[in-house]
Amino acid sequence: MDRHASHHYLVARPVLVALVATFFLAVAASAAAAPAATVLTLSPQSAKVAWHAKLVLNGVLQEDVVPPLPLDQQTLEVQRSATSSGPWTTVGTITNTAGAYYSGAYVYSQLADETWFWRMYYAGDTQWAASTSNVVKVGVSPVLGKPKCPKVVGVAQEFRVSGSLKPAFTPGVGGVKVKVQRYTAGKWKRYATRACRVSDSGVYSKYSVRLAISTPGKYRFYAVRPGSGDYASGRSEFSRSLHVMW
Repeated sequence: MDRHASHHYLVARPVLVALVATFFLAVAASAAAAPAATVLTLSPQSAKVAWHAKLVLNGVLQEDVVPPLPLDQQTLEVQRSATSSGPWTTVGTITNTAGAYYSGAYVYSQLADETWFWRMYYAGDTQWAASTSNVVKVGVSPVLGKPKCPKVVGVAQEFRVSGSLKPAFTPGVGGVKVKVQRYTAGKWKRYATRACRVSDSGVYSKYSVRLAISTPGKYRFYAVRPGSGDYASGRSEFSRSLHVMW
């Protein structure tokens, strides 16, 4: 190597070393700055709840490692949508407090109003990466009051079966049906099904149907409303027994 080449080599070598060192320091700094991956899971306490009963959603936030490490004292958004694919509306935020042991558990509750799809979202920070939970559906069923009926009627005598309905529904025929059962050979057996009329009752609704039974015996009733639109299916308690006499 001649004198000039040696001189250039000696000058370039420190520069090259500095560039390589800078590169690896930048890579290390980038790796150190990258937020750790997280995973967020969601489950409802019940997949179906009655209208205005307590709806509870349970979320778990963890660092995505093996085994997973729970993350506490973070803030999660609770979101809902009419469909499983969105658009999503944030209805609240939740956090938790650290106890003796880390849990990663977050709980959201509200009074059930309609059937919704739910998810939770964690926006992340400089230490933890953002994550979105799975989507769950919680059906909300209308509250059908216990049917009211007479104790005794004559054969073919017209009478009415009615009950309360919450929340309020559009008045008209359809939706709610009354199921009739007859006590035969020591068992309650299906006898008939009749559509009810829904009408206003204060701030809520009521259902009613007029019936006439031509066969003597002991009967009872219950009301049902199939799932549709914003509500899941609902069912009432059984009525008291009705005796149809000659």
